[in-house]
Amino acid sequence: MGREIVLKKSPREPCKQSRLIDPKDVFDVLHGNKGTEAIEGMIVNSNMLKLKNVPLSTQVFKRMVHPSIGSLEKLVELDFKSCKKLKFLPSSICKLKSLEVLCLKYCEKLRELPIELGKLEQLRELLAGGTAISHIPFSLGCLRNLKTLDLWVYESSILSKPKSQLLDILSPLFLSRTRGSPSVVNLCSWEVIENLTSLVSLDLSGRSYYLQNLPFGLRHLSNLKSLYLNNFQNLRILVKLPPSLEELSVENCVSLEKIAVVSNLKRLKVLCLGNCKSLVELLNMGSLSSLVDLDIRNCNALAIPDNYLHEVDDVPIALRSLSSSLKEIDLMGRYYLQSLPLSFCHQYSNLERLYLDDLQNLRLLPQLPPNLEILSLKNCVSLEKIADLSNLKRLGRLDIQNCKSLVVELSGLESLESLHCLGIANCSGLRIPSIQKWFKASSKVAWITLRVGVGFVSCCFLKPFKNTL
Repeated sequence: MGREIVLKKSPREPCKQSRLIDPKDVFDVLHGNKGTEAIEGMIVNSNMLKLKNVPLSTQVFKRMVHPSIGSLEKLVELDFKSCKKLKFLPSSICKLKSLEVLCLKYCEKLRELPIELGKLEQLRELLAGGTAISHIPFSLGCLRNLKTLDLWVYESSILSKPKSQLLDILSPLFLSRTRGSPSVVNLCSWEVIENLTSLVSLDLSGRSYYLQNLPFGLRHLSNLKSLYLNNFQNLRILVKLPPSLEELSVENCVSLEKIAVVSNLKRLKVLCLGNCKSLVELLNMGSLSSLVDLDIRNCNALAIPDNYLHEVDDVPIALRSLSSSLKEIDLMGRYYLQSLPLSFCHQYSNLERLYLDDLQNLRLLPQLPPNLEILSLKNCVSLEKIADLSNLKRLGRLDIQNCKSLVVELSGLESLESLHCLGIANCSGLRIPSIQKWFKASSKVAWITLRVGVGFVSCCFLKPFKNTL
């Protein structure tokens, strides 16, 4: 009787029924992403549906996850992304023996994972960033095939929480308080990460506000390529990194003082240390032979041993020893830097992006590498001279704002044939060549943005393509 009443409400539109029982209706809703707010429950049976690598949408589960989902033994990917009302997952999910991808991103109310999660033997990706998960089950360590583990949290969500709640949510991710003091935490459960030897990518950004050291080892993660530990506010030292690393990001770790050893990171391509204000040393930087992208914005305490410096005493990085394959250098906020080495152009011939914003004492910019595509010089208030730019045939964007001491002619601008964006503001003494010459030189671009003025004036010019037929 109950089934007949439900069917009579919307006989031709299963997506508007509160209960889905007919296998054909269930398949139609899941496969066609036709779920609505009306659906409160459904019965799923893999024997009836005979699923095999069939993509199913889970938007219908925004308000509920029926335990029968565990019957989908051949399901490979389960995506609950942005299910804002999802608070828990049924334990039956752990019966999905074929599941390889479990996406829980932005499920803001989801606070925990099933205890038997480790039974998902084929799971390769666990994406749970942007959730309220405060602990993970010990069984996670049994996921021997897991390659990607994302458990980051929003920085904004950290700042909005009362201090009394931070220990429960962030410090650390899956800990339990010890008896006695409520501010003391038991860190042993972090150790399950050490068992995930197949991990390729690990993101725990924002997960700990109080940890001074990582309570688990990284050196056993021999396949790890990407490690993200951004916003670990009290992390002071990082030791024993796996040599397999290709990308390391520890941005906004404002208490980080030392990364003990980098000499074994022969494969490291990207190193992001932005806003690590307490970082005082990076030993053996000359060993980073594969480095392509280096970000040391606002690392004003960072010092390099003398034997790594080249030509200029206060250059903050090992310019001579770093890889010539480097494509991006970000020195924003290095307020004491006065100049770059004269050999900069030849040493970094492959450099494509150079950010020198807020270098308050920078006075001279030598000839730059010919492959440069982006050059940013905002707020370099002491900058007096820029070497001839005519060799920068690939330069597409040039920002020179608030460089008040720049009173010479911007030589070579008319030769920048790839330039499509030029920003000049609060540079009252700067002399630039005829704009008309620059327009003629810029033959490789279809549009040009010109921003000039004491405040900001932005103009966009569309250049018609020449008819070559």
